[in-house]
Amino acid sequence: MQKSIKSQQEMHRVFRNFIENNLDKLMAISIIKEIIEVQLNNMTHFDTLWEQSQMNHRGTTITKHNTKELAAKYLNRINLLFYNYCLKNSKLEDSANLKGSIPYYMNLSDENFISKLNFSCKFGEALGENLAETAVSAEELADLKLLHESYIKLAPRPREMQSSLKLSNLELKKTGANILNINKTRLNNVMQSLFSLSEPEFYKSYLQATSIEKYSNRKIAVAGSICDKNTHLPVQRAHILIPEINLDHICTSKKGSFRISKLNPGTYQVQIQALPYKTIELELVHCGGETNLLEIEMETENEAS
Repeated sequence: MQKSIKSQQEMHRVFRNFIENNLDKLMAISIIKEIIEVQLNNMTHFDTLWEQSQMNHRGTTITKHNTKELAAKYLNRINLLFYNYCLKNSKLEDSANLKGSIPYYMNLSDENFISKLNFSCKFGEALGENLAETAVSAEELADLKLLHESYIKLAPRPREMQSSLKLSNLELKKTGANILNINKTRLNNVMQSLFSLSEPEFYKSYLQATSIEKYSNRKIAVAGSICDKNTHLPVQRAHILIPEINLDHICTSKKGSFRISKLNPGTYQVQIQALPYKTIELELVHCGGETNLLEIEMETENEAS
């Protein structure tokens, strides 16, 4: 699904540029104005759904994984000390529940991992003043309890996330299909009747702006990301300029990533511009069928001087 989404996002980008470059002409015709306003709202909704699905899909999972990894490390250290304490004091009935390793804990189901955390927390509490004999500090036990509570809160969320993600993807697919359908059944007909004969070049540029290339047939010529050299945060709305072919590619991704799909083989002088950063100039040698990867770090004017 992600491949088709990326392909449609690229169409939205080109279509928006077409609208922006021909705004006065398009808005002067009431029927076209009405349809385009609907489409712009649909595309904004599409972008919002996509951002939400990515945030839900990645953010919660990463948080849960990191919490489990930290809890597994604490549990491994504390259980080793508790296990040694049990052997030393002949409390063998509890020792079986204290065996494990970090990989073992990481592979446990949510229910079993929470059960292990719960047992060790209660074991430490039951020791009372004898906790010091295990070499586990009260602070470490308190941290383990906090991780236990945090993981309990995170554990049910993947199921909720999957349900939410499924609904978001269905809405995303529906919105994308609606955009294509309006173009096909309404806007195409109006544009054809008004411009196919009177302004064939303008009509052709419209068709190019609303077409979707099959993702499998696309050759990505240049791809990469642009970030601040000091903070490593994405630089948004940066311009990638190749003057000799009149290319001005605007990076619309909130993550600072970009893709340029079409570029003939050759050597190009490239400029990367973004306020308030110093312009970067570089030479790009592009061979047909290959993808040039660029990781750009930009400095502000003050830092560069």
